[in-house]
Amino acid sequence: MTRKTIGTIAAAMALAAAVRAAPQTPPQAPPAFRGSTDLVEVDVVVQDRNGAFVSDLALEDFDVQEEGRPQQIQQLYLHVTDTPNRPVGRTLSGQANRPSMGGESSSQTDRRLFVVVFDDAHMTPSGFKRTQDAATTLFSRQFHDGDVGGIVMSGRMVNNRLTSDREELLKALRNAKPNMKSNARLFEERAWPRMSEIEAVRIVFNSDSTVLDEAVRRACADDRDQCRVATEEVQSKAQRLANAGRAESAQTLQILKTLMDGLAKIEGRKTVLLMSEGFVAEEAWPQVQDAVSLAARANARIYTLDARGLDRGMSDRLGGANPGVD
Repeated sequence: MTRKTIGTIAAAMALAAAVRAAPQTPPQAPPAFRGSTDLVEVDVVVQDRNGAFVSDLALEDFDVQEEGRPQQIQQLYLHVTDTPNRPVGRTLSGQANRPSMGGESSSQTDRRLFVVVFDDAHMTPSGFKRTQDAATTLFSRQFHDGDVGGIVMSGRMVNNRLTSDREELLKALRNAKPNMKSNARLFEERAWPRMSEIEAVRIVFNSDSTVLDEAVRRACADDRDQCRVATEEVQSKAQRLANAGRAESAQTLQILKTLMDGLAKIEGRKTVLLMSEGFVAEEAWPQVQDAVSLAARANARIYTLDARGLDRGMSDRLGGANPGVD
């Protein structure tokens, strides 16, 4: 069977890596060695060349690697929609009931949990308004009886809890306010000498002389009278922006990691939607990997919504896909 092209979310593939105990030579009174299994679930959508959903999948159609090492795939679980309001899982045998994972009850596995995280440190007021409207649409139209939701704003869970109360979630969204500090950062980027946070990071942390030369050239073109000090001013501003950007990126990733720690205590599958205009993760890549690992252990999927404009589409910066509702 040929391999299918993997797209974005609709089919869920459960991957299980079995950790086996090393064989032991039994003594007179052999101790008991117990093996354990770590279950890591990965969501994918498989589409053909025409964009149609492909459902005739088998384990051998997938090749999963972690840091270049092939991983064994032990389970494949297909999600299809039986009714508009309720997802139905189908195993490879096609039986229309969900398999029990880790002793979960049917109600636990059917329950959907959504958490919307506003990365307000990386959103302008206009971007905040776009994502605020998108979150309102989610909880107004896609949030059904029995679902659980939460909203993270300024690094904390609104009302300090998850809830099934739709009106409580919508009220929290209506009362949400943008972080004006991000607007100030945008003004600073546009002030002389102009440069973006990405340029600043490359100048400071990557020692990129090409980016430095371009920033200096731009500064001289913008203000010829200041050209004699352009190099020093560009380097100074780059240091300032890069340090601030690194701190803000680390803060966003720490918020995600703390959230994943909390979600790990709750059984079932979770969807986390990160609302952001994007942040530079080059200097925080180990924290990105930590956040992804914690999400896998918490059985959570992290998706991002580009706050710069919904027409840009969904982007996945942390290993997820288009944030769909199954």
